[in-house]
This record gives sequence, C-alpha cells and structure tokens, in this order.
Amino acid sequence: MPKYAIHVYDEDKYDSDPDPKITNLLFENNRITNTQDNAAIIISAGGSNNLGIEINGVAIRNNLIINTGGGGDGITIRYDGIVRNI
Repeated sequence: MPKYAIHVYDEDKYDSDPDPKITNLLFENNRITNTQDNAAIIISAGGSNNLGIEINGVAIRNNLIINTGGGGDGITIRYDGIVRNI
C-alpha cells in the first residue's frame, strides 16, 4: 500500500528561483484506493523554509478516493502562505 497516491511537494532545493510556485495543476478522474498513513492527494509547499512558495491554480475534480488508512485525509493542501484559485 502506498503512503501517498499523488504527492506534489516542493522541498526548496533550488534557491536560484526568486519566485517559486506550484501552479496550474489538474488532478482529474483518478481512482485511489488503500493508502496507508497519509493523504491520498497532497499538495504541500514543504517545510518552514518554504514560505516564499505560492500554490495557485489547482483543480481537483472527479476523483474517487477509497480507504485512506491510518486516519489520513482524502485530500490535503498544506501551506502557511499564499494559496489561491483551488
């Protein structure tokens, strides 16, 4: 069983980008079953070092999520900064 089925996570490994973004993503018509401890779909800007990252323009539609074990969420968007157009 996978921990995550879809995992978009910026680890801020490249400091050369002055305006990092997670943008224009579409998650559509997925069937996700039996994830273990975490969310089936997670979009995260990463740790506390990543406060300059923007999450913008994400569409999540027509997905079927069954049995996220261990108390995991179906969909998680985790960030303490700019999140818009979700």
